[in-house]
Amino acid sequence: MRQDAHSEPLAVDFRGAIPERVKQYATEKLSKLERYAPRPILHTKVEIHEEGNPAIAERFAAKASLDVNGNVLHASVSGTTFEEVIDLLTDRLRRQMERLHDAHDANPSHRGDGRAEKGAIVSGEAVDPPAAS
Repeated sequence: MRQDAHSEPLAVDFRGAIPERVKQYATEKLSKLERYAPRPILHTKVEIHEEGNPAIAERFAAKASLDVNGNVLHASVSGTTFEEVIDLLTDRLRRQMERLHDAHDANPSHRGDGRAEKGAIVSGEAVDPPAAS
């Protein structure tokens, strides 16, 4: 777990009639996403449901929204079991978090190596801020 991450359990809201074992499994899997977040996860909303029509091959569907310190990530998947849709959902959200983390690290002010400061050296040349007019 990251140093600045909170130690509280992840807040997860569920919508629909979901068995308790599925809720526990989803909470465990989604809690593991915290290690990929560049900033704290403030809230998670998960909606999992089963389609009423037995002719549909992928009868289970899930949607999730994660608030990563103001950046909201969304994912929607379908599958043949509750566990499969939870796994697909966490994989999709993990990839989004990794992209968010990469974008966060690409910002010079977040690097922590001083490159964004006045007179920093970038690719061998000194860079001075533009002169004020």
